[in-house]
Amino acid sequence: MCEFGWEWSGRFVPDVPGDMTVMLRHVHLEAKYLLQIRITLEDASYVIRFRREPPAFAPYRIENRTMGNVWFVQAGLREGGSPSERAAEVLLPYHACAYSWDEPLLQRKVELELQAGEGVLRREALGAFSFNPDLPTRRPSKGVLVVVETRGPIRVMVIT
Repeated sequence: MCEFGWEWSGRFVPDVPGDMTVMLRHVHLEAKYLLQIRITLEDASYVIRFRREPPAFAPYRIENRTMGNVWFVQAGLREGGSPSERAAEVLLPYHACAYSWDEPLLQRKVELELQAGEGVLRREALGAFSFNPDLPTRRPSKGVLVVVETRGPIRVMVIT
């Protein structure tokens, strides 16, 4: 963590008590890990505690149950779209990954793209999706279904 290349994911409000999890990334090693931030009010002062979280305790998870690659990025952070732009991450077929917001203060939706066909490098936009399990299931295109499930404390976005 003390080596060159680690980037803080985004801003957060330091004077609102609560918990949140953000992503830290290493720009050269393509490594990342989750960091829990706990803000409490103690004796008229805000105390901010940071703790590294194992991927199993991520607040969100994305599962790709399709035969093609899925690219994802927080809505509004696509390259060229904001000061804290990010390239979309790729999720291989039948793989899953832990997820947390890069920018906790921005819109809490994930933009998804799907590989256009087998052996094709072109991507098709599926849209922006929320991790809210109360929203109706969406079938954006090409017979792809995006569903959000709750598994204990984790919300899981399943792309099938």
